Amino acid sequence: MNKAALYKQIQSDITNQIKLGKLKPGDRVPSEKELAESFNVSQITSKHALIGLAEEGLIYRIKGKGSFVSEQTSPDPNKHKGGGLIGLIFPTMVMPVEIELFQYLEKLIYQNGFQLLVKISHEKLEEESTAIQKFLEVGAKGLFILPTINELYNEEILKLAIARFPVVLVDRYLKNIQTSSVYSDGYNGTRMGVAYLVGRNHKKIALISPDSTNSATVDRREAFVATLMENNIPIDKSNWCIVPRQVILSGSEGDMVYNFFKSHPDVTACFCVDYHMTKLTCEAMERLGRVIGQDIEVVSFDPPGYANICYLSQDTKAIAQNAFRIMLNQIEDNSKIDSLMVPVQLNTAPPRRPTISFNESFYFRIL
Repeated sequence: MNKAALYKQIQSDITNQIKLGKLKPGDRVPSEKELAESFNVSQITSKHALIGLAEEGLIYRIKGKGSFVSEQTSPDPNKHKGGGLIGLIFPTMVMPVEIELFQYLEKLIYQNGFQLLVKISHEKLEEESTAIQKFLEVGAKGLFILPTINELYNEEILKLAIARFPVVLVDRYLKNIQTSSVYSDGYNGTRMGVAYLVGRNHKKIALISPDSTNSATVDRREAFVATLMENNIPIDKSNWCIVPRQVILSGSEGDMVYNFFKSHPDVTACFCVDYHMTKLTCEAMERLGRVIGQDIEVVSFDPPGYANICYLSQDTKAIAQNAFRIMLNQIEDNSKIDSLMVPVQLNTAPPRRPTISFNESFYFRIL
């Protein structure tokens, strides 16, 4: 039997196990090594089989942990061919995670015969609301929304939820509101990151965060506090640098973070809740002449693009695939509400600098 046939045989076997319920959502799929031994093939062949299943959305892969069955089987790629318009509303397209999510969603949308409408809300609630209204006016069949920092207060999203319009929140969720969403497990991810610092005997751990009410940031701040308390480390908010939105809009957030660290020379470690806060921290350390990894230890949520920093990585591909699966289910039956939390991973090796780029002139129509 040739390699191509063996590759397909492995995929067919795993697919059938999922369909028959022998492998259920969240179950671990046999590893590359286990499959290679079971089918008497090379690990390259078994690896390609798993990659193919992940690309189809049947499974998702977590580096260092293995492959797992997605919440539901992947949608039939031919079922919705020529299916109309789908809208995507993001607050910015600056963070690497935002760009990755867009790229994965854009590919899935076009592969399945839809056309894509995109609006960047620039973190403005009124622009997000206007985009929702316009997308509905032109006949969008569904909306992917990464809400603004004031996500809890957008009445337009609440109206969509009440009307059971196909909408999936990406990388966010609304507490106490029945809305489909797919997001990273930022709470437990943060616990891993802070526990790592505590395990390295740090007591003066700073928190660097925007003053944001979105679910991702709030979960990470709450997890930071919970982990310190569990380890009997006093909660000292004087070691917190919470950057107000107006400071960020004014462009002076770098000076604020620099002045914080300048006035806190006894801080030996810090947790940064997102890519931007990590970037500001690294720039502040450079200005102060402090060496990361020697004078201070930093843990970042998302790959920071700087050496000697441990970081938590989100599985953006799994988020996008499951968000799209839920969207198709809602378009077919808008009574279906589904939410999924995707695990994150702690990486202690120095990350490579991101190479993702984005150009607004490609891929989509912007209203």
